Amino acid sequence: MSSVFSIGSGNNYSFLFNNSSSKTSGLSSSLSDYNLIKSGAYGKLMRSYYNKTEAGKSAAKTAQTQNANSSKTAYELAKEEADSTTSTSDSTSTKNITNSKSTASSLKKAANSVSSLDTSDKTETASAVEGFVNAYNSYISSADKVDDSSVLHKTMALTGSTGAAAKQLSSVGITVGSDNKLTLNKDTLAKASADDLNTFKSYASGVADTADKLESLSTNALSKKTNSLYNSYGSYSGLDYSTLFNSFG
Repeated sequence: MSSVFSIGSGNNYSFLFNNSSSKTSGLSSSLSDYNLIKSGAYGKLMRSYYNKTEAGKSAAKTAQTQNANSSKTAYELAKEEADSTTSTSDSTSTKNITNSKSTASSLKKAANSVSSLDTSDKTETASAVEGFVNAYNSYISSADKVDDSSVLHKTMALTGSTGAAAKQLSSVGITVGSDNKLTLNKDTLAKASADDLNTFKSYASGVADTADKLESLSTNALSKKTNSLYNSYGSYSGLDYSTLFNSFG
């Protein structure tokens, strides 16, 4: 997981990137002119002045853009690139958390369906258990991409409780894999006793409660993503400690 660092208000590092001194401005201007001549932009500008062609107008626009870029400081160019990268990263992170929220909601629904089963109906039982296994696996796949600590801690609690119940789950045909995903053997499920199914229903009820908390934690994580995370001094301003403690509940 990524760590959060703070830079105090008294620290100003902008001077490290300042290239606007009189000693360097002349050199920067000369290099800019040289680049324009080398690229042929000046020649195109001259032709556009005399011929007034559309190509000449386009060349003028290109030259203006090149000149504008050449006047930017190293800090400004680096910041633009960093902002672009951060924007893409934030978009992916938000999408992943949104997906985990959706799959947590589906898992809660599937677990509630199992916990309220009439196990005497074998067809309904088989359908509900299969739906639960699919929903559980979908959530595990989505949670693997989430970068929020509270969601991940609660997910670890879910997989931990499932691992602890592996023996009971095997009695209804469910195997826990090394990747924390579930596999269903329908033949074993069809032969499961009423007691085994009732034990599974109790487990599913606990999963429904955990999935409900996961859905809520994902909602909080999305809220943090859409709000301002950092103040003007680079310090993290959106930390909600209550969600961290809730993730262990």
